[in-house]
Amino acid sequence: HKASDSSTPQWISVMMSLCLCFYCAEISIRLFVARLAFFDDIWAYLDVAMIFCAITEFFLEAISGDAQSFGAVRVVRLFRLTRVARAIKLFDSLRELRKLLAMMGGCLRSLVWSFVICFLVMTLWACVAVEVLHPLVQILEGQGEWQGCKQCA
Repeated sequence: HKASDSSTPQWISVMMSLCLCFYCAEISIRLFVARLAFFDDIWAYLDVAMIFCAITEFFLEAISGDAQSFGAVRVVRLFRLTRVARAIKLFDSLRELRKLLAMMGGCLRSLVWSFVICFLVMTLWACVAVEVLHPLVQILEGQGEWQGCKQCA
């Protein structure tokens, strides 16, 4: 909606606010349970920074009514992409999913090398074909084989 200069639908704003409340509650509970050990996890800093940016954007939007006028808000909105990095944290606890992703990576690596080998083989045969066929095409052209051909001109 931002690219078309139209306003964000109300339901999206409500869902964003609910997610922010959920994240704040989660961080509060984790901080209460873990106490100072909460800050031993590097992901905790990412979570706190993400919530801080979301709250900053929320207040700037509430104060001005239109947060688009602030250039810093654009940077804060880009920081929302860290939520994707937060999902990576879940992969640590899912051993089977991690194995599956590792196998997919190995498969992708094999596919890339297969494409490289196919490219090299096809390039080699193309070079051989040019070296062998070009003199024959020159001879046929000299004999007038393609005089009426519109595509051969």
